[in-house]
Amino acid sequence: MIDLVTLSDKNYLINGLILYDSLKQNVTSDFTLHYLCLDDIVYNTLKKLNYINIKLYSLKIIEESEDWRFLINNTENRSIDKSDGQSTFHWALASVFTNYLMEIEDRPLLYIDSDICIYNDIGIIFDKMIDYNVGLITHKHISPNEWSSVGYYNVGIIYFNNTEEGKSCLKKWKNCVIGKDRSYPNYKSCGDQKYLELFTSW
Repeated sequence: MIDLVTLSDKNYLINGLILYDSLKQNVTSDFTLHYLCLDDIVYNTLKKLNYINIKLYSLKIIEESEDWRFLINNTENRSIDKSDGQSTFHWALASVFTNYLMEIEDRPLLYIDSDICIYNDIGIIFDKMIDYNVGLITHKHISPNEWSSVGYYNVGIIYFNNTEEGKSCLKKWKNCVIGKDRSYPNYKSCGDQKYLELFTSW
């Protein structure tokens, strides 16, 4: 069994469904896609579809956590809209939800943005990463030593092992993103993403 993590509101629901379809076509292992539903439309639609490999979570699980106050106070709380399709509030939820799952599941987790399609068996990632704490992918247009506001690593797919080091890194990332830890102000230039450059030092 492998555990995958994603989230979306209604605007990205079609993307989430395509992600799920690509997983069904390419993943040979048993998997669970833990799906954080950011509104009732997503939750009710996925509940009606009743896909066997999707486990649904309401945003209420985050609203009831101690991180919610930091999340609301330190990110721009607005819906993804057609003007730019971006929201620091939504970006922050990737780290918050993944950390929440790690605390209750205590299993290796692979976070995937809901607008990504999978074309190969991602079970290979879990096999290759078993002895590592964290797995990141790079942007292909930024060199390692080049300063960039968006960062060297891409937040679209991130692996966290349930080792002490992996869990500690995930928690520190979450705390930075929601404003609980303000030790790295120069890394908040692209929501949750540029913080990934710090993972090697955490």
